Amino acid sequence: MDGKEILAHQVRDDPSMGDLLYWGGSLKGRFTIKSAIKIIRGDDDAPADGSWELVWNLRVLQRVKVLLWLILHDRLMHNVNRFKRDLTNDPKCKVCPEHDETMAHVLRDCRAAREIWKQERNEMSPEIWPSYFALAIWWIWKWRCNVAFDKGDENPIDIRTFLLARFEETWRVLGDGEQNPNATSGQRVEALIRWLAPPVGPMYYKGLYHLFYQYNPWGSTWGNIVWAHSVSRDLINWEALEPALHESKPFDINGVWSGSATILPGNRPVILYTGLTATSVQVQNVAIPANLSDPYLRKWVKSNYNPIITPTSDVNTSLFRDLTTAWWSQGYWHIVVGSRRKHRGMAYLYKSRDFKKWTKAKHPLHSAPNTGMWECPDFFPVSTRGKNGLDTSTTGSNVKHVLKVSLDVTRFEYYTIGKYDANKGRYVPDNAKIDGWNGLRFDYDITALKGWAGIQAIPRSIWLDPKGKQLVQWPVEEVERLRANKVELNNRPLKSGNRFEIKGITTVQADVEVTFKIPNLEKADIFNSNWVDPQDLCIQMGSNVRGNNRDIVYDGGGSYGIVETAFCAEAKACLGALTWALAKGFKRIAMYTDCAALVVGVILLFL
Repeated sequence: MDGKEILAHQVRDDPSMGDLLYWGGSLKGRFTIKSAIKIIRGDDDAPADGSWELVWNLRVLQRVKVLLWLILHDRLMHNVNRFKRDLTNDPKCKVCPEHDETMAHVLRDCRAAREIWKQERNEMSPEIWPSYFALAIWWIWKWRCNVAFDKGDENPIDIRTFLLARFEETWRVLGDGEQNPNATSGQRVEALIRWLAPPVGPMYYKGLYHLFYQYNPWGSTWGNIVWAHSVSRDLINWEALEPALHESKPFDINGVWSGSATILPGNRPVILYTGLTATSVQVQNVAIPANLSDPYLRKWVKSNYNPIITPTSDVNTSLFRDLTTAWWSQGYWHIVVGSRRKHRGMAYLYKSRDFKKWTKAKHPLHSAPNTGMWECPDFFPVSTRGKNGLDTSTTGSNVKHVLKVSLDVTRFEYYTIGKYDANKGRYVPDNAKIDGWNGLRFDYDITALKGWAGIQAIPRSIWLDPKGKQLVQWPVEEVERLRANKVELNNRPLKSGNRFEIKGITTVQADVEVTFKIPNLEKADIFNSNWVDPQDLCIQMGSNVRGNNRDIVYDGGGSYGIVETAFCAEAKACLGALTWALAKGFKRIAMYTDCAALVVGVILLFL
């Protein structure tokens, strides 16, 4: 706008009013970036590269967008620009003074910036990465400003810890207004949840249940793992908090992996976890709450004496992880760490008097040949005289112990029941052969199609059966409050291959209870060992693992007694199906759920 245009604007002659300047580039007289671009270009077109549109459409805070706009126009006050404006006598970078501090140097080439970008594996989904990248740029610039004015550490390694938490929070908050208000809670969560692993540190503290779990916020496969943190007052309704642990220190810079939580005397919680060092050595670490008065335990501090356990020369440094909850016995705290020595799966036993200095026992708690790496071990007592739970340090004549491991070679979970000899530090199973159950075989390739992997099931109570030979589990009693709108169907004769609809179920989740009365089993098939794999059986029945066809259809001809029950919404949109099969000669219950469908499963009841 030239001088003539400015003079053409009339100025109000009113002593009671201050001076007003109207912008001639818009009808309302208000300055906007869009109107300025129009004047500069001399037409109504947007910038040719469209970069402004990419910036303003990011799901980040406005100040981050403004920073990106300044970067696009080289308006950042880095030292080279400050030198041009006589605001500094030195255009060099303060971290690496051999280089001029240009915009590219600050955000990309400086060794401090490179250290941050090196940690980013870019395993996020395409819709998330641009916003995360923008936020990373913002925090790098903020860190640089603090360093330039002597208000921050020249080591930026902890920026990423804060960055991950802030991004997750920003993504969730800014996304609420854009989501479909009619979407189910599961659909809302699916946009954020990516890769989810089993819980690693459940505990109860000051009226709240705490659940920690390994979590990848940015992708549906393993990677970028943090210790996510949720709390609940009733074990049913959970509130997600800021992640408790991120990789940030030399002893965990390449990963914060599985572990456990223990409540020490004086009601003092601690977290034990496996960290992966810069040289890819697996070590064991401890973290404590920053504020014990906070019942939510939002902040955790990694101890200065980490690592508390490093692998000795006889321990494989790449197969040494997943600490159990600690128990007190014989004047020592004890923990188990999973490992493998040659062909033997190992549960190494460590003990400590002060929870700081730990010593490996002469013998492992337990081991078994040809079982591979023992992942995620667990070791806990169970009562032989009732269903009540026990403290982890409980021993005695009416107590047995359970050792649970996940075998890396089979990807199944196994457990044994036996006795723990506290004097010798040995666990002896009741049966020499591992007794357990098959886990779910999972098609890892479909995780990218679904965009997520893993769920947290409802917590369960665990106790011994009356004969003391196997574990019994059942959802916690708090789940009863979720039951509503009971739908019953009684005295329905079922024939092989029959299908019928149960009306009145309008939710995507239903708890199904079925009672069979069978006049005889003469026509039932003899149990076939191939039926043990429920997923294979689903495929044989025509289940579509991608979830496009949520019915399991099978023509149960002959003596193979199959009845399918389809659960459909009032709108007749099929939500899923359950199929029951009866056979003779085996006592077992197996179940498979197609994770890509809402409610699809097969339950085999073997008599």
